[in-house]
Amino acid sequence: MLENLFKKFFNYSTAGPALTRYYVMPHVKIHRIHSSDESFHTHPWNGVSFIFGKYRELHKDSKKAKLRILFNFVKAHKAHRVIVHKPVWTLFINFRRINENWHYGDDEKPWEGSDQERNKKK
Repeated sequence: MLENLFKKFFNYSTAGPALTRYYVMPHVKIHRIHSSDESFHTHPWNGVSFIFGKYRELHKDSKKAKLRILFNFVKAHKAHRVIVHKPVWTLFINFRRINENWHYGDDEKPWEGSDQERNKKK
């Protein structure tokens, strides 16, 4: 269906079973969030997410997840998890890289996943 069409026309990568990322243009991605994040993570950049559906976002320093509908501003250094009850699509636009020490999970060393995954797919 829609995912097969996107896979035909865009480079893409996966982040485990939780997310498929389609590269539309530099700094513009379409995300298909299949399931909730298993761990907290940060990002290498600030960004905005236009949400087609809804999800909850739990920040590491908070006890209650916030409902995100339509729009979310993602801060580079803010550790968070995305929680979904059913798959959701987002249009994600990131700004310039400002965080060279971004993390996924409890690992102390910086995560090296997304950029490398994209380069392998080309």
